[in-house]
Amino acid sequence: MYFCIKIKHSILCPVCNSRNPIRGFPSFFKCWNCSNSIDLTQIFVHGKSLDAFFLGSYYNIVPECSTILVENEPGNYSGMDFSGYRMDYSKSNPLCPTCNSAVTPPDFYCSTCGKHAEFYTNDFVPDTNSGILKIVYTQKITKNVHNEAVSLTCPACGGTLKINGTEKIVTCSYCQGNVSIGNHLLKLPVPSDDPFYLLIKNDFLHQFLNSVTITHSKNGVIRGSFFDNSNYDEKPKIILHGQRLEAAIAAEASNIQEILEPQNNDVLLEILIDRPENFPAVTVILTHPLTASRLSSIWHMVSENIKEKLSSYPELDFPLINLLAFSENPSIRRKMADKSYLCFPETLSFLAADSDIEVRTTLASQANLPENIYSGLSCDKSIKVRLSLATNRSVSNEILKKLLSDAEPDVKKAARNNPSRKKGFLEKLFN
Repeated sequence: MYFCIKIKHSILCPVCNSRNPIRGFPSFFKCWNCSNSIDLTQIFVHGKSLDAFFLGSYYNIVPECSTILVENEPGNYSGMDFSGYRMDYSKSNPLCPTCNSAVTPPDFYCSTCGKHAEFYTNDFVPDTNSGILKIVYTQKITKNVHNEAVSLTCPACGGTLKINGTEKIVTCSYCQGNVSIGNHLLKLPVPSDDPFYLLIKNDFLHQFLNSVTITHSKNGVIRGSFFDNSNYDEKPKIILHGQRLEAAIAAEASNIQEILEPQNNDVLLEILIDRPENFPAVTVILTHPLTASRLSSIWHMVSENIKEKLSSYPELDFPLINLLAFSENPSIRRKMADKSYLCFPETLSFLAADSDIEVRTTLASQANLPENIYSGLSCDKSIKVRLSLATNRSVSNEILKKLLSDAEPDVKKAARNNPSRKKGFLEKLFN
């Protein structure tokens, strides 16, 4: 599946305030009016961040066109950080140059004429997440040249020079000397403002990746109506809510179901590649209810780095917690020990015997654990673990009595002072 985005964008020259149409996505170009060189990379008209290409200043139009806009629905964007930039776009296919009917990508076949339209294309830098394949021009790049003549005097002989406004160096017809023409006298060709198109791959993988960009923040949490806007990828022009958000989430679930099919393991592996721009999609996949039944079978595809990022996700459910608890990374196991209320009994037993003291110490501070876990921790060889347990208000009186006989004075004291400990008759009498 493919679709096209029709684009017309332009920028005001910061020197002369002339509007300059932009063809494609150049990094630099000269103002047609004053020859000022405009650096588009400095005003974020387009570029890369986290290895993902984005269009339209901080805002990426591709996910919007893929996820939200219907055919021929227009959109526009004015740059946040540079008010002179403007982009008008729509989810539209190019028109046949012969009959003016819409052609079908990717081969641009016209069903009316029965032939393929001949367009001019530039291969785009491959971008896994957005699916941009090519820039498509329906016409050759043309320029409207200013032909008005300007009369000047040759500084060497005083003869009259004839300039057409486009030549930087002219030759005097009297003395044959070369004369440099100042930029203020030049009239560069005005770029054509014909629209151009982006050819976008729109299979279920790219539908999903583009949808995640719109519906979720960079840590994978559903945006809804409010979100942190401290980073560029948290500043979408459109904030989905209501029926549009529900429709996008439903389409996203359908794509996830397709991705999780066993025959699409190569697609799943492509998403799980450890790249910063992939993390929102990875989080959505791994935390989605549809994935729960397949988590164990795909867990080997997930890198330790992704697991560490995932361990800080605020809405982890018990299937993921019980997988992360067996990570090779002790910092991940510590975080899971702090979520012990969602751990299976075998997971708790594994954490209680962990080689890392901090993991066991964290577990010893947790409330409402099974009695056998508390009992095992009360015999732990680490004073720090037993001290953490002695201050835990959830441990039973039997465990506290056991800790009162501990060889370490600080553990005894903590157990004695635990507010949950039930004091005996004599202790109450004399205290």
